[in-house]
Amino acid sequence: MRILRLILCIATFASAPAQAELLRLPTRPGVTLPVTIESPSGPAAAWVLLFAGGDGALNLNEQGTPTSPLGQLYLIRNRQHLIAAGLGVALVDLPSDQQAGKTRQFRRSPEHAADVRALIGAIRQRFNRPVWIFGHSNGAISVATAVRNLTGADRPDGVVLTSSTIIKARQSPDDPLAPFAYTGPVLVVTHQNDGCRLSPPSDAPKLLAAFAEAQPRAHRTMTGGSPLRGDPCHGGSPHSFLGIEAEALTMIVAFIRDPRP
Repeated sequence: MRILRLILCIATFASAPAQAELLRLPTRPGVTLPVTIESPSGPAAAWVLLFAGGDGALNLNEQGTPTSPLGQLYLIRNRQHLIAAGLGVALVDLPSDQQAGKTRQFRRSPEHAADVRALIGAIRQRFNRPVWIFGHSNGAISVATAVRNLTGADRPDGVVLTSSTIIKARQSPDDPLAPFAYTGPVLVVTHQNDGCRLSPPSDAPKLLAAFAEAQPRAHRTMTGGSPLRGDPCHGGSPHSFLGIEAEALTMIVAFIRDPRP
């Protein structure tokens, strides 16, 4: 029933294209964060901040369009699926002091958490709607850093992690992941055939266990899609839900719009 309601919702919103606006948001002294915001045709049910994997460099142009190869990642390329379902979307680019790309070290830094804090606050103040953060692959590290470092009203209203590299990208990946004191909804999504060495599906239970206080917390495993084309950690692979992008995003949207078990 939830999926049927979502399909009807998508049909309602899909008739009008998203309106894109490029912001250069001051986040730290002397630092700005380029962000494209794209609104649905009606009031957004929630806003979703999208953190791409790789080095995070979207290279947003003045029209707010991604111009780097990361623009072809499933999360960025298929964002219209989220917008058509009535969600506002924010594409998060590199802060002005990280033009060489986000290293994993920077993604874990207090400075990066400060950037995310400023963006969550700006979106929440402007639109007065719930704000979710959604990270794919290395983008999940950005999301985890925000969840771990932000408190109280600065925290997001919900979290989505897909093909996460959080476990394996640490210096000691076999050590237990320190728990997150986060009580909001969390969704972890994997593909059973993800062949990327940094995001094995077997890490999902460890990641979910670290969100022990999250309510609700859910793990969804995707199957099927197109066969691997090239690097198993890049876009042409199960790591990025190749061939089942719409199916994955439909499930994710359903959770964001109604995270109740």
